[in-house]
Amino acid sequence: MKNILVFLSIVILAISCDDIAIGYLEGEDAGYNPDSLVVRSVLDPVLDAKRIESPWPWVSAPINGVFGTLPIKYQIAGASSEDGNVEEFLKYIKIRGNGAFEVSVNENIPKGDYFMNIRIYNEDHELNRDRIFKIIVK
Repeated sequence: MKNILVFLSIVILAISCDDIAIGYLEGEDAGYNPDSLVVRSVLDPVLDAKRIESPWPWVSAPINGVFGTLPIKYQIAGASSEDGNVEEFLKYIKIRGNGAFEVSVNENIPKGDYFMNIRIYNEDHELNRDRIFKIIVK
């Protein structure tokens, strides 16, 4: 009888520990400084001489205000625009491991103002931030 009670106690303890979330994630104040990036689809020979020589992508500042258990990952969750082609624009953009946006140097990027939505997550937690960053393609 005593062995059965010990066994049941261990089983109940093991089952109750199964639903505990691992780590934490805070990002209520997540944001960028500056909160926008201007990209030229057609490079200027004077202003963009280095970029013409070696086509480095346009890169934003990394995200600020995100704290949690590592690794913290970032994913583009979508974009919106009133004057641009979002579907085509998303082909030229990605997000780096530090939350910085990277836009390819390419003259086919559709012009417009794009508001970025991102997903921030780690093992057991997730945050979504809509319209957190603006990319202006001229």
